[in-house]
Formats: sequence, C-alpha cells, structure tokens
Amino acid sequence: MKKLLMFGVLFLSVTMVYAQQEVKTVADAALRSSQQMTRTVGRTLQQTALQPSRSVPVSLAKIVNLPGMPLVQIQTDTPPATQEVLSARLLLGSELHRNINLTESMHLYVPEAFTDLSKKEVFRGVRLENLAELENIVRNGMELDKTAYDGIYFGYGPSTALTYALPPWELTIYEGVYELDLTFPVLFQLPLASDFLVENPADYSSGYVVFHKTIPAHRFDNVMTFLEVNGKPGWYKAGLYNDKLLLTPVPAKEVPGFVDSL
Repeated sequence: MKKLLMFGVLFLSVTMVYAQQEVKTVADAALRSSQQMTRTVGRTLQQTALQPSRSVPVSLAKIVNLPGMPLVQIQTDTPPATQEVLSARLLLGSELHRNINLTESMHLYVPEAFTDLSKKEVFRGVRLENLAELENIVRNGMELDKTAYDGIYFGYGPSTALTYALPPWELTIYEGVYELDLTFPVLFQLPLASDFLVENPADYSSGYVVFHKTIPAHRFDNVMTFLEVNGKPGWYKAGLYNDKLLLTPVPAKEVPGFVDSL
C-alpha cells in the first residue's frame, strides 16, 4: 500500500512537470506567433507608407510641336478643375542649352536627385525621338539589343550624361534655316547596388562604366526628361500610371559644371 501511494505521488509530480512544460511550449509558440505577426504587420505598414498614392492628380498634355501632337499624362499639384488639355512642347537646342547648360555662369541646371555626392551611382544621357521610346524604357528597361554599341555606357556625373542628352551646340546656328529634328533629352540615374553588380558586372576599362546585359527598369533610381508645359520649362520624372507614361515635375537646382560640345 505504501509503495502504491509513493508511486501515485511520483506519477502526479511527473504529470504536473509535463503539463507545465506543455503550457510553456504553447505560451512560447503563441508569443513567437504574436511577434511574427507584429513584424509582418510592421513591414506591411512600412511598405504601404513608402508606396505612392494610387490616385494622383493627372492632366493630359498635348505636345504641340511633335507630329500628330501626341498626348502624355502629366502629374499636377492639384486636381485639374476642368478637362482642359495642357500645352507642352519640346525645346529647340538653343533653348535647352540656355535652360540647362548655363555657360555664362559655368553651371548646370539638373534635378536635385542628381546632386547627392554621397551615393555610389552612374549616369547616362540619350536623345529620344518620341514618347513611345521613353515609355518603352520606363517599362522594359535599357535593352542591350537596342544599342548600336557593344555595351550600355554610363558616366560618373550628370555633366557627362548631358553631353549626350543635349543636341550639339553647333547645330543651333541652323535653327530658323533648316527644320531640325526635336528630341527628348533623357537622363538615367543608376545606383551601383552590390546585387545588381553581381547579376550585371561592370566593365571599367574604357573610362566609362559599361554593362553588357540589359538593365531592368526597376534598377534605375530616376529617368528624367526636360520639356516645357504651359510655357514653363522644367525637369520631369518619367514613370507609369495606369500602365501609361506619366511625367511628374521634380525640383531642380544649379550646380557647378559644363557640357562639352559633341
């Protein structure tokens, strides 16, 4: 009888220990689940806060000096009061140089996003003939098979990029004599992220930074173009809204520099 009583006490003690461990395990699991949920919700809220609003005030602008006067979406500060179409135009070469390549003061007028010298990044400039080319790059990136060279070339600063984005200064003397082709001056800002350099190694041997693979659109920090809207020239960031090209005005500033003539 005494042995039976001792066995019962021992069994009850072991049962209580296992019960406590099980309760602790369940509590730990609940705590971990709660912490995981908190982290997940936190990340979701952070991502939501970083994403731009899905509804932005947008107007249509008609580029009056391009064939067919194509329409493009322009983001505005306030919703348009009417459905009035804005008037936009591409600037002549002399106007671009006067607004961007400020030779008298030896300054350049560039987007503020291009003036942070602490970033590890490179720049590229091109002249595009129409909105479709710009929209394609914003959607599909810079495609290697669409360049005439063996790679996609970038420089170390906005001044080098502007050398290729602006029309040659020498051509401006023919304005008013010949009908010159109008182009979009477009600048690309590409951060040299470590994971990007792994998938698309850079070639530094030519004095430029050269990539030999297509650069996806999401790798660019900014794609900027310059045009005049309702009589006001300025820099615009190119993006997509409702799966169509959207141009958003951006702040710009003067920085020391000049553009070599090509």
